[in-house]
Amino acid sequence: MSLANKAMLINLSMSRWSGTKVDPKASRKLAQDANAQDGSAIVSKRLMPKEAFADITTAWNALRAHRDKHSAPWSDKGPRIMTRNIFDLFMSGYSELERQYNDAVEEFVTVKYPPVRDKAAFRMGDLFDERDYPTPDKLREKFGVNLDIDGITEPNDFRVALPEQELAKVRADMEESIQRRLGVAMQDVWSRIAGLLEHYIEKMEDENAIFRDSTIDNLVELMNILPGLNLVNDPDLRTIRQRIMSTIGSYEPNDLRKDKDLRAAAAKEAKEIRESMEPVE
Repeated sequence: MSLANKAMLINLSMSRWSGTKVDPKASRKLAQDANAQDGSAIVSKRLMPKEAFADITTAWNALRAHRDKHSAPWSDKGPRIMTRNIFDLFMSGYSELERQYNDAVEEFVTVKYPPVRDKAAFRMGDLFDERDYPTPDKLREKFGVNLDIDGITEPNDFRVALPEQELAKVRADMEESIQRRLGVAMQDVWSRIAGLLEHYIEKMEDENAIFRDSTIDNLVELMNILPGLNLVNDPDLRTIRQRIMSTIGSYEPNDLRKDKDLRAAAAKEAKEIRESMEPVE
């Protein structure tokens, strides 16, 4: 099955109001007071207390983490690649996270923002400028979430009318680009496994270390979606998944906390799995 038939590109674009504003007048004064040249300093005003954005930031990070967990990088800071057999799982969680983000934005605009704006003159002192504070309707427009889904263009799909020699070169470049991007995507998957394994090993090898259930749960969760991230049907990836699920995936966190011998055995198994993997940068 071709890559175009089994995968898609997703692009999650998000916007939000920073709640900060550069003050040119204050910047010039700061430079003058320091006997520095104009333009040597920038005063950035924080128009809202940082804690007012806490719920929005949490929801924002959750959306990005959910996207990253179910996909792999495809182009620099652009679309990410996702297989179709993981898409439904991704969307089932995405819809709820998007709702939580929009709810956090609405609470910010209608509940948290008005009283802070009303008291801004007192809080900001000489830095206050009412033009820095948009109306609630304008503020709401500064927040947004959009998920774009596109197909993957393969070399044989390229139909632009070009001389045959140039067309062959374009198609060859496209194929090379696809293979390079697939390499980056799979490297990202291997890096995720290595990072979680190394954290697990660190906790298991120290019998006195306190660890959360997530030390195991995060690794098992990644193994559960790993088939959907295996874009090239890498047999080594399938083997690693089977080894992790039959060892780490079979332990209960509380059993590892209570039984030092079991914990040592788990650490040994995990270390052997990690050492069997190619070095990951």
